[in-house]
Amino acid sequence: HPAQGGKDIDVVIFGAPDRSIGAGLGSGRLFALNAETGAEVWKSPEVAVLEGPAANQRHEQIGYSSPLVLNDRVYVGIADHGDNPIQNGKVIAVKLSDGTIDGAFNYQSTNTRGGGVWSSVAGGPNGELYITTGNAKCWNGGCQGEPRIDNSLSLLRLDPATGAVIWKLKPVPFD
Repeated sequence: HPAQGGKDIDVVIFGAPDRSIGAGLGSGRLFALNAETGAEVWKSPEVAVLEGPAANQRHEQIGYSSPLVLNDRVYVGIADHGDNPIQNGKVIAVKLSDGTIDGAFNYQSTNTRGGGVWSSVAGGPNGELYITTGNAKCWNGGCQGEPRIDNSLSLLRLDPATGAVIWKLKPVPFD
């Protein structure tokens, strides 16, 4: 319940592309609307970066993840569509009060590319976060074999304050 005009209000939060930010190609951001009136309460900065068509550019999208409101944050998973090119999976946290990115929270699936968050972020009864991730790959010849950090093809529990991995189940090996 962010405050508007000095009182708490109910909001509807969703993610969508917005050509008015970033490179103007439709990078993703979160929006909070007053549930009663539909008026915009806040919009986040760019959370899913869409830079352009080249293979070395980011093509992040919110497409697979509905925002999760948990305590005083809103979490959303970042992936890409069709792995073309494959992107690094992320979870972004924004502050429920004003939509600003919470810099204390940081989660990325790999140190190369891949591990897109292919589901909505799920929350447990004690404030825990769970995500599932997609495949990974090496990028620009930068690794031989499995990435050094590889949380792809996994179910993970994340710390809701920091984004640190508490545990993961990786039933599908990298190979």
